[in-house]
Amino acid sequence: MERDALLGHGVAGILLDRLLHCSDETRAYLCTRCGSLLSLVKSKFGYVCRYCCGTSTNTVQRVTIPYVLQYLIAELASVGIKANFDTNTVVRNLVLSS
Repeated sequence: MERDALLGHGVAGILLDRLLHCSDETRAYLCTRCGSLLSLVKSKFGYVCRYCCGTSTNTVQRVTIPYVLQYLIAELASVGIKANFDTNTVVRNLVLSS
């Protein structure tokens, strides 16, 4: 029974450690209004989203992602595919669980 509990709770932590923290962890900025990872430019006031003009005070958040995800988004953008992240459901779930 204890073995099953360790397996159930420990597998997620081991996968997170091996696939993110020990390999290619990087920090990137994400616009929570439009969900874009590549549209942010640094200005003297912080980061600004080029698509929706969101500023760093209200819509730009720093996230930890694998670098391979950032590379995949850039490769998809080079062939004309725009990938957006749905951040509204994450924020709503965090507010409801608090």
